Amino acid sequence: MAVHTGDIADDASPAATFRAAALLRGVADAVLAVPGNHDDPAVVAVAFPTGAVETGGWRVVGVDSSVAGAVAGQVDAACVAADLDRLARAGRRPTVLAIHHPPVSNSTHRWFQLAGASDLVTVLDAHPEVRVVLAGHTHERLDSPLGRHARLLGGPSSHYSIEHHGDRWQRSSAPIGAQLIELHPHGEVVSVTVIP
Repeated sequence: MAVHTGDIADDASPAATFRAAALLRGVADAVLAVPGNHDDPAVVAVAFPTGAVETGGWRVVGVDSSVAGAVAGQVDAACVAADLDRLARAGRRPTVLAIHHPPVSNSTHRWFQLAGASDLVTVLDAHPEVRVVLAGHTHERLDSPLGRHARLLGGPSSHYSIEHHGDRWQRSSAPIGAQLIELHPHGEVVSVTVIP
């Protein structure tokens, strides 16, 4: 399975988005993607029509944190809670939540913030089945606890890296790449950075 956490096409074009979808489908049996601030959510929804995927005893759920015309993100925690409650009624299983903007950022710059993040963490604390939150946006590797049960993971950008220093940020010479996440049957997670 492949999960893309957004900024699929820098120009938000349908052609680039559908090309990325075709490439990912060529290497994975299932693909889930969420829009980032560089994407058109309507195009992403058509190119990647899956909202939740079941794989190896795990459930992977996408959440749209993009805001039209904005770099920073926003999440409606009540909607996320309703979706998780609905999915739990079909059977609780270890769950991965994919979102573009991380709920916790190493940056204090307004572009790298997620409005509603603290409410989202409260929702995740009430849903211990959510073991992993995959995020992008900050163009850096992430691996930290998130709330009481979840782990925040993010791979380096596949385009260019960013270094964050409080309210300042700059392009970095850190390697680009992706994150390989192994989801084991009993809820264990192994995360490995893959550098091309």
